[in-house]
Amino acid sequence: MPAGLEKACHRCISKIASNACFIFGLLAFLVLPLSMTFTGMKFLEDCPVQPLIPLYLLVGGVIGSLKVTLLLYDSTRMRQLLSKSVVIDDDDDDEYPWRQNAHKSGYESASKHFDPADLEVDVAGRSFLITGSNSGIGKAAAKEIARRGGTVHLVCRNKERAEDAKGEIVTETGNQNIFLHIVDISNPKEIWKFAEKFKTEHKLNVLINNAGCMVNNRELTENGLEKNFATNTLGTYVLTTALLPLLEKEADARVITVSSGGMLVQKLNISDLQSGSGTFDGTMVYAQNKRQQVVLTEQWAKTHRSIHFSVMHPGWADTPAVRSSMPDFYQKMKNSLRTEAQGADTVVWLAVSSEAAKLPSGLFFQDRQPVPTHLPLARTHSPPGDEEKLMEMLEELSQKFKSISPGSPQCC
Repeated sequence: MPAGLEKACHRCISKIASNACFIFGLLAFLVLPLSMTFTGMKFLEDCPVQPLIPLYLLVGGVIGSLKVTLLLYDSTRMRQLLSKSVVIDDDDDDEYPWRQNAHKSGYESASKHFDPADLEVDVAGRSFLITGSNSGIGKAAAKEIARRGGTVHLVCRNKERAEDAKGEIVTETGNQNIFLHIVDISNPKEIWKFAEKFKTEHKLNVLINNAGCMVNNRELTENGLEKNFATNTLGTYVLTTALLPLLEKEADARVITVSSGGMLVQKLNISDLQSGSGTFDGTMVYAQNKRQQVVLTEQWAKTHRSIHFSVMHPGWADTPAVRSSMPDFYQKMKNSLRTEAQGADTVVWLAVSSEAAKLPSGLFFQDRQPVPTHLPLARTHSPPGDEEKLMEMLEELSQKFKSISPGSPQCC
C-alpha cells in the first residue's frame, strides 16, 4: 500500500473513533434529562424548573444534531485531504496494531494457519492468463502456477523484460508451456484486438488482472485517457469483459483481480472517473481505481454465476514498482515489506485451490481470508445505483475503442 494511503487509513480510523466517542457521549448527555422526565419523581411536580426540561431537551437536541452534522462534514473533508500526509511512523504500530497485518510479519502470522494441502495441486491442462507478469507479484504468481503444471500466458507491455521473465520461469520450473503476449493494458484498443485473437487460438480457465499503474501527475494516454484510470479500471474492465465468453466455456473458471487495501479510504465516485477536475492526487486516484476494481468484481459476480470472481489485497510487498515509484516509502519500510512470493500467495491460492472456489463469488481477500470492503463508520458505502452506473459508463466507454480504425478520433 502506498505511504499516502497508509497514513490515510490511520487518520480515517482515528477520526472515526473520536467521532464515535463524541456521539456516544452526546447520547448519554441527552438520555439523562429524558430519564428525569420519565422517572415520575414527585418532588419535581411543583418545581419551577420543570417547565424548562422540554426546552432543555430541545436545545440539547438541536445543538447535538448540529455538532454531529459538522463532524460528518469534517470527516468528509478529512478524506479529501488525506493525501497531504505521506509520512509513516513505525512507532504508530502500537496504537494501530491492525496495520501490521499488511507487513511481512502479518503474512508470517497468518501463514501459520494455512493448510499446505490447499496448494498441493496439479493444474496441468488448465490455462492461466496473468497481466503485468514480467516482474513483482505477477511474475511470482506465474512461477507458482507453472510449478504446478499450468499453461501460463504472460501479458506484458515491455517485450524485452517479458522475454527475460519467460526465460526465468521456464528455467526455474521446467515448464515449457509459457507464452508471451505483448499488450499495453492502458490501451483499450490493443486489449480488444488481443482478446479477439486470443479467443480463436487458446482456451482460458483463469484470468488474473494484476497489471497496475500509479502516476502522481495527470497523464493522458495516446487515446486521450487518464493513465491510472486507463490501466487500473478501464483496462481491467475491457480485458475481463472481452474474455468472459471464453471463460464461460470452461469448468471452474475464475477471475482474480489484484487490488489494494488503499481502496478502504475511498468511496466510489462516478462523477469524475478520469480525475479531470480539482487538484490531481495520484495516490488518491489509485485508491479510487482500486475501489472501482472491488465494485467490478462484485458486479460481475452477480451477473456471471458460472465464473468465480475474487479481488484481493497483497499487502505491502517488495516489488520493482514499489522501489521505483515510491523510493522514500521503500527505504523506510524495506525491512518490513513482504517478499514478492508472499504478496502473490493469495493470488495463487485463489487461482488453483479447490477451497477458494467453495467460498462465495465476489469477495475481497487478504492472506487467504475474506475481509470487509469498508471500515466501520467510514461512510464509504455507495448506493447500488452508482455501482450499476459505473458498469454502464465503462461499457459505453469501452465500446468506443472496440473497432477503432487508424486515424479515428481519440476518445475523451
